[in-house]
Amino acid sequence: MWFHVDDDAADHPKIVAAGNAAFGAWVRMGAWAAKHLTEGFIPREMAHHYATTAQLSRLVECRLLEVCKGGYRIHDYLDANPTHSQIARRRAADAERKRRQREGDVTA
Repeated sequence: MWFHVDDDAADHPKIVAAGNAAFGAWVRMGAWAAKHLTEGFIPREMAHHYATTAQLSRLVECRLLEVCKGGYRIHDYLDANPTHSQIARRRAADAERKRRQREGDVTA
């Protein structure tokens, strides 16, 4: 799975305001969310694994993270990243295509 980051992110005012360390933590949290298909949710414990309290406060202040029950949510995560169900559908379609290829179906 991939965590999509816009190629203009380095110069975005929110990123510049957050600073390099906080942005690095944000990217790591985004990669974790993508890997675990959480649609941008980061449990409190994982957020503190990747970022200091000051970095998390800065990310919230810059509106890159939102505080939610049990942790944080990456702001607008689903604007650039697929939902859990979209990923599941794509994986199922890929598996079916590969199954047909292994069986010699030339239309796969």
